[in-house]
Amino acid sequence: MDSEELLVGIINSISDFEIIRDQHWYRIPVNIADKRLKKRWPPKWIAFYHSGALKNNPFLISHYAEIKSIVEVSRNILFPDESYNQNSNKIYYKIVFEKLNTLPKPILSRRWRRIVFIQTTYKKFLNAVEIND
Repeated sequence: MDSEELLVGIINSISDFEIIRDQHWYRIPVNIADKRLKKRWPPKWIAFYHSGALKNNPFLISHYAEIKSIVEVSRNILFPDESYNQNSNKIYYKIVFEKLNTLPKPILSRRWRRIVFIQTTYKKFLNAVEIND
């Protein structure tokens, strides 16, 4: 378990956090994952970095989950109520998990930084105190 791959994804909106919390899935555009994450794909675990968009708890990681499945799906399937637009047929990896775990102590970012994804291991993640760890 210690060397299992863990991916930290960014949460850019309250609605994205609500999907993670309530529906237990996260999305990554396939083209981004294939370009930036292919060396360590697929992950066994996922954690979530709160961007500044989450005003109550910005710039930290407080939740993670064990991945149940990863499937390719179009945006119009992920968001059936969204009006059809130029992104409707964009393909995403839908990362599905069962239980959202909360860290006993959040992993903080001591200074602002632009984060897209962080690839690490489960062991390093559990021992981290600060984002750079």
